[in-house]
Formats: sequence, C-alpha cells, structure tokens
Amino acid sequence: MMDNLCAAANHVVIKIILGLIAISLVLTEARYYFIGSNEDYAAKINGQQISHAQLDQAVQNVLNLQQNSMGEQVKLAAEGYMHQMRQQVLSNLINETLLDQYAEKLGLTISDEQIKQAIFALPAFITNNKFDNKKFQAQLNKLGLTPAQYATLIGKQLLTQQLIQGIGRTGFLLPDEINRLLAIVVQTRDVRLATFNIALLAAKQSTSQAEIQTSYNLHKNQYLSPEVFRVSYILMDAKDKLSDINTVSKKMLASEKIAAAGGIKLNQTGWFSRDNVPVELNYDTVKKVLFDGSLWKKNWIGSNSTIITVEGNRAFIICIAEHKQESFQPLDAVRAQLEQELKRQKAFEQAQVDASKMLVALNKGKVDAAALNVREAGMSFSLPQHFDSFDQESSLAQAVFMLPKPVQGQSSYGLANDKQGNLVLIALDSVKPRQLNDQQHKLFVEQLNQGMISLTFEALLKNLRSTGKIKIGTIAS
Repeated sequence: MMDNLCAAANHVVIKIILGLIAISLVLTEARYYFIGSNEDYAAKINGQQISHAQLDQAVQNVLNLQQNSMGEQVKLAAEGYMHQMRQQVLSNLINETLLDQYAEKLGLTISDEQIKQAIFALPAFITNNKFDNKKFQAQLNKLGLTPAQYATLIGKQLLTQQLIQGIGRTGFLLPDEINRLLAIVVQTRDVRLATFNIALLAAKQSTSQAEIQTSYNLHKNQYLSPEVFRVSYILMDAKDKLSDINTVSKKMLASEKIAAAGGIKLNQTGWFSRDNVPVELNYDTVKKVLFDGSLWKKNWIGSNSTIITVEGNRAFIICIAEHKQESFQPLDAVRAQLEQELKRQKAFEQAQVDASKMLVALNKGKVDAAALNVREAGMSFSLPQHFDSFDQESSLAQAVFMLPKPVQGQSSYGLANDKQGNLVLIALDSVKPRQLNDQQHKLFVEQLNQGMISLTFEALLKNLRSTGKIKIGTIAS
C-alpha cells in the first residue's frame, strides 16, 4: 500500500526551494460533512457532490473563527469579501474531497482501533490524564454529531495524515543535492558600501516659498490636527444613591473649590484624542459617551455632565471642559517640516541620478572613472563588511543577497536603501559557503524536506484538480 503511494508521489515531485505551505485540517467544527440534500449542489467532484448545506456550514465555521479574533467587525464585511471567502471555502472543500478520493484509490485505510486511539488521545477530552466521556459527549452535542459521525471525521484526518507521511517517505533530495542547495542558500558575502548621506545632502538644498505652498496644498490632508477633548470627572461608587450622585454633579459643575469643600475629588485630564484616551477613562461605555457628540454638539461645553456606570461597581460623573474639532494645521505651523521634507526629497532624487550614473560605469567595467565620481561626491567605499545569509531582516541585507555572484577578480554592483533612508552603492566582492554545525545542518535539512513535502502536496492537489471532473454549481449566497 505504501509502495503505491511512494510511486504516485514521485510523479509529482518538483525539486525547488519554496517557503513552507500551511496545510490546515480543521475537524472540530466540521459537521457539514453530514449535512446535505440531493436537490442541488455547490460542486460535483468525480460524481461526488458537495451540497449547499455543506458549503453554508463550512462558511459559517470560518465566520465563527474570524469573529473570535476580529469581533463584530466581521459582520460589517463587504459583500464582495463574503463572496470571495465563500469561493475560497468551496475550493478547500473540493481539495478535501479530491484527497479523500485519491487516498481511497491508493488503498489507504484506517482501522477502527486507530480511530479509537486517536479520539482517546485528543487533549480536549482528557481529564486527569484519562479520557473523559462527559467532555466527549458534550463536544458532540455542541457539534450536533453522533459518535459514529465524529469517528468518520477523525478517520478522514488520519487518512490525510497517512497520505502526507507517505509523501514524506519518498526521499526528495540526495546528499549531493542538499550540499549544492546549502552552498546557494547558506553563505556569507563580503561587500564594500558607498553611502549617499541624504541628511547631509539635504542641508545643501534650497526651497522656495512657492514650492512649500504647492506641497502644502497637495498634501494638506497629512497635516490634520485630531479632534481633542479635555475632561473633568469624579469617580463614584455606583452603590451611592442617585440623588447623592446628582448633588455631586451640581457641586462639580459649580467649581473645583466647592467640590473639594464637600470632600469630593475633582479630576481633570489634559488634552487627549480618540487614540490616546487616559487609562482611567478607557472604558467602552465612557468613550461612547465622550465621542458620540451628545455632550458637546449643542455648545454645552463646560456646563454639561452625565453619569456613566462601568463594571457594575463604579460610576463616573463626566463633564467635557473643552473640545476642539479636527482641523487642518495652518501652513505656518508646518512650514519648517515641509521645508525639510522638500529638501530631503530633492537630495534623494539627485542622489539617485548620481548613483545610477556610477552604477552604469561600474557595470561597464569603468571602475576608475566610477571611483573618481564617488570621490568627487565626497564619498568613498567602506572597508569590506560581512553579511550572513541567516540575517536578512534589513532591506540592505536583502539587496546584498539579491546580487549575482561576482566573476573571479571582479565585483558585482547594486543599489539599495539603508535603515536611515540613505542610498547605498554596493560592491559585492566575494561569496563564501557558510559552515554549519551538526545541529544547524540537521535543522536545515528538516526544513528543506518539509518544504519539499509541502510543495509536492501542492503539486499533487494541482494534478488531481487538472485530471478530475469538477463541476461548480451555484455558490451565491
């Protein structure tokens, strides 16, 4: 049986490095396998139907998962997004059906005992290191499944796992292939860098008032002052009588001195926006009252108040002391910032022109002429710097490893930006294999083989889709 699987897998192996492809098999919310009708279908795969009821349940499962992570925002999703998600869910169901059919064709089977042991080992059903039948039955009731139906689902999962394990045993890469890939992927590079310091170049630029005005007009929306509030409030015990709270409210509105005379602490905030609400007021119910406009839209500033209860045991008496609407910052307030931005933009554009000319000269082998241009620009190439393929987080490092391997006795050249936003001319002088210790080598090979398994699995699905008879029905909501 496993020989059949190995032979089949070898026909779809594509030996190339790709990132790992996540393969998620969601079972616990999969009762849609058992919901359906014979009236119509969302898809038909080699004669096997996926009903609309199955698809609807699968879509609802995805929505439930998204709502757990995103909250009520999921309900506001655009119709186009929902349609796209529905199509993706259907595609996943088709893949699962194709894999089930393929496993059956290969003669892969799962015994009842394997299913039983898998269920008994699920952490969700364990209490004090023993299988808890009450938990098991409660979960089945939640899903609306019988024990036999749930066992069928577990069997499908185990069958797919067996399929993946079989692919993993086919032996993707020989030792020589691994060594060649190691030499390509795991390496160090020595480079020299010539940096166009944009801050220094910007200091030499000039801007006119007309340029500043034009830039302000074009980017005015970037210079908005947010809506801000300044609030006075008293924190009360929600158990106090409403009459007492109302009395406190009037005292607070009268003045801070009167509030203090009554033994009441009047708190006052500084200016804050919707994005930086003070911690002591950072409750959803409080923010709703502050930001919905009911306290300030009728020009009640300084003489308004409201009582808000939060967490069941405390209450706020809140008064908006001052309020400022969102507004554009005047040109004079941002003139200096605009001037610096324009100078930096001009400096960067000029640096791009100069660097491009140098790069062309270097790539044509005119090293002396390019070196002269570098010196005339007040720069010089640095001493050799060491870059490791294990550290490619910065855009500069990524650019270094994108350059072609230099021909012996020559260098490869390129341009990149560093973390400070400077333009950098790169001279790649040498590429050397990076030596790995035994643990690093083992980890690399494991990750490489896992990537190949994922790639082969993807190729298998592509092959099953291309050779299978798949008919799509109506999937509109």
